Amino acid sequence: MKLALYCDASSLSSIYIKDLLRKSFNGYGHVLDIFINPRSSTMVFSVSLWKNSCFRDINILFGIPRSSEYDGLLLTNQLNKDGSYRNNVMLDFQRGNKKVVAIKDTCCIDFWELNNSVEYGVPGLQHILCKEFRWVDSNTKIFDIPVLSNFSYIKPNCLREDDFYKKYNLKKELKIVGFYPDGMHGAETLPASNWQHKNLMKIDAALNKIGYQIVCKLHPFEYYGRKTRLSGGIRSNLFYFPDTPTIYEEDAYELIKFSTMSMSSISAVGYEHYLYDLPHLAITCDVGVKVRINGFSDNLDKYNIQNWQDLIFGDTVDYNVFSSNIREHFLSFLSKNHLKEFKHRYNNPIYGNSYQAPISKITETILDKFI
Repeated sequence: MKLALYCDASSLSSIYIKDLLRKSFNGYGHVLDIFINPRSSTMVFSVSLWKNSCFRDINILFGIPRSSEYDGLLLTNQLNKDGSYRNNVMLDFQRGNKKVVAIKDTCCIDFWELNNSVEYGVPGLQHILCKEFRWVDSNTKIFDIPVLSNFSYIKPNCLREDDFYKKYNLKKELKIVGFYPDGMHGAETLPASNWQHKNLMKIDAALNKIGYQIVCKLHPFEYYGRKTRLSGGIRSNLFYFPDTPTIYEEDAYELIKFSTMSMSSISAVGYEHYLYDLPHLAITCDVGVKVRINGFSDNLDKYNIQNWQDLIFGDTVDYNVFSSNIREHFLSFLSKNHLKEFKHRYNNPIYGNSYQAPISKITETILDKFI
């Protein structure tokens, strides 16, 4: 069987995972061709950028697949609100009586509705939310599948730790704390966001004294999207935090791999890092404020979740409290056994059974829908 995977150019960092999926299909005796249409991406993804990236050897086809050449179509999260390109691809396959299946690439991005003839694969309790929030038609068939963009999948030819330190001019004697700033970048209407921009260097200086250093990973939109145009040609990793090491997006896997822990400010990434056994400290403007991810934080009672903070593999702290004694809060966080305290590694409300799920599980689930 020969399938086409059509996806937005959402992130360089997870392209290698789609290639792992392609190879997994090959292992089952099937073909999966990966298509990216640069024109459909909200990331202003460019072919030239791709060719200069560390993933240039991955076999990606730029454009749109034709139904006459494939037995079926696989779609991932839709990022473009217009959706016209993806809808046209879908309709082409449906007119040719070819099956169309969509799956969740990440849990931080919503689906945009196609039609109820497309089956959707989602993890966890998201099948409830898909219909409650009308991301899909009420008659749409939904099935369970692990999330695709899971950085526990080993990246081929990843940087060695020494090379990663050299690339970003990191201090060899200090361990890494991955910091994930929100996409609003200091907006005064968001106190925690504004705080992170004013205090990042202060936090880093405090951590340096106890053997750690901050390394930033921006929101994907900021690498190729709206804010990049404001940088005057400077790559956004140098534009937003010029005094703090900030990785290129294609090195996201390495940052996770080489970090001791992670931190964020009003970001949904805190819900994800349990997949990597990476403890996460979420800094908020109020520990009672809910970090929203696809509606879960507003509907805890419906899903028998006692507290939204329980879904973070780590802890939360008010930014004012954290500022009062960064060193003590940080050391206290590191002293805890977060793995023992976390109750949602399996049957996670957001990520379902994605934890330690082999990519073959995703392959088998998809093939089951086409065969």
